[in-house]
Amino acid sequence: MIHIYGHQVGDDILKSMAIVIQRQVRDVDILARYGGEEFAVLMPQTALAQAETVAERIRQAVEQNEFDAPEGRIRLTISLGVSAYPECDVSNQTGLVQVADTALYEAKKSGRNTVVAGVAR
Repeated sequence: MIHIYGHQVGDDILKSMAIVIQRQVRDVDILARYGGEEFAVLMPQTALAQAETVAERIRQAVEQNEFDAPEGRIRLTISLGVSAYPECDVSNQTGLVQVADTALYEAKKSGRNTVVAGVAR
């Protein structure tokens, strides 16, 4: 949906979305833009179930928020993929990101606006 408004509006919405997400995480957590329209939240010492709960809280906060667009306020939804160490049994950071990325694609494939936790391997 963002792409129909142009880059500047998309960037403004992403900045607003980052604020919405930041309000849902702890001060110790790190929020980063990861790719064009993707974000990553690094949550130290957080179990998979806890991370999934936070991801659901983020999903709901974005869904309930209104974002500024040229024709007025709009609502957006997001899909989230979650992974955690050691539950996902990966050997490095790249593996952890790959599990989260696979979970994100599953969330998108299952209808969007959902949270999917990576599977233990």
